[in-house]
Amino acid sequence: MKKKHVALTVLLSIVAIVLILALSLGAAAVAVMGFFASPWLIMAGYIAIQPTPPKPEITKAEFPFEIVYTLDGEEHTVNDVYVCEFAGFSANEGSMRKEREWSGYVKSTGEESLVLLLQEHDDDLVTTVYVGLGNERYYMDDPWGSFSDPFEDPPKDAFKDYENKPNLYVITDSKHFTLDYNPNNYEIIEERGISIVSYTFSQPIENSFSEPSAYYHFWKNVIDPLI
Repeated sequence: MKKKHVALTVLLSIVAIVLILALSLGAAAVAVMGFFASPWLIMAGYIAIQPTPPKPEITKAEFPFEIVYTLDGEEHTVNDVYVCEFAGFSANEGSMRKEREWSGYVKSTGEESLVLLLQEHDDDLVTTVYVGLGNERYYMDDPWGSFSDPFEDPPKDAFKDYENKPNLYVITDSKHFTLDYNPNNYEIIEERGISIVSYTFSQPIENSFSEPSAYYHFWKNVIDPLI
């Protein structure tokens, strides 16, 4: 699941906790909590005042694909469309910046990946074998999110070594919870004879981005060099 507005969520959660403690435990307890929470408050506040990156001109596109795979000795062909769309902006705690967020899904199912197999078990678990369909940033011509400094233009050949191919993944979950249970259960691929025979993916689009805001330029030219 993709993270959105992480900094704001963390900040509001901490403020709520501090207020509750202030009412119930008094100033001393709040001071102790504030000491331990201050790094998170500083990080959340710093990200919150970061300028928002330019918005993409093309916010949604469709990419037809074909995948031929085997399952239980039989060959299957899937012709579908991978839809990529702009999902707003999110906080990157690693680079302490805001970044553009993208999402992708299979048009016919609404799933983020192409599911090849769902196998239920007697112990209340279900194993899913699925195919990853590629990087949304690659399809939408936005390599910026892979770089720590949004004020530097990414190289035009940022994806030159990126090989867009379908990868098999396996995950086992509880039927009643979304918590991962055994994400490395790859034995089922061999047991059920699952393999990718061939695939055809669409090429990425050429995208452009809106003119950065005056605040963005101010932060880039005045504030960022001082940090």
